[in-house]
Amino acid sequence: MLAVLLLPEPFDALPDDHPARDLQRADGVVAVDPPRMSYTTHSRLPGEFADALATLQARRLLRALGDKVGAVVLFDPRSYPLARGLLAITNCELWYAQTEVGDAGSDRLQRRLTALDEQARERSTLRFTTTEPLWERMRELEIDARVSRR
Repeated sequence: MLAVLLLPEPFDALPDDHPARDLQRADGVVAVDPPRMSYTTHSRLPGEFADALATLQARRLLRALGDKVGAVVLFDPRSYPLARGLLAITNCELWYAQTEVGDAGSDRLQRRLTALDEQARERSTLRFTTTEPLWERMRELEIDARVSRR
């Protein structure tokens, strides 16, 4: 069983104190960089098209992972369409980092991000500000939370 981290930016670009860096140490955690089409660009697409694209990306990601997914960890509302696609296919849990939706520029994009944030909050099984509750929940779901040398 795996926990899949949907990263808001490539892993190497994350700040040292980003929660994904702590979680990624576990053997049963897979960190996934953003797709080639950035989440920002994706969030500017019409809703129906964005959802269809996210479903295709989710299926491709699941084929690449191979293992059963127990949880999807979301750090940014822009990646919620991909998370929603994974949830629909795998019936796993969604864990959502409590973040502030910053100024997105245009009113339309701001409304879209606010809506994605609300949907992620409503759908999430667990909302977090620190990683401590996630380690415990990983063990409960039998996600390998052991930390080994890599």
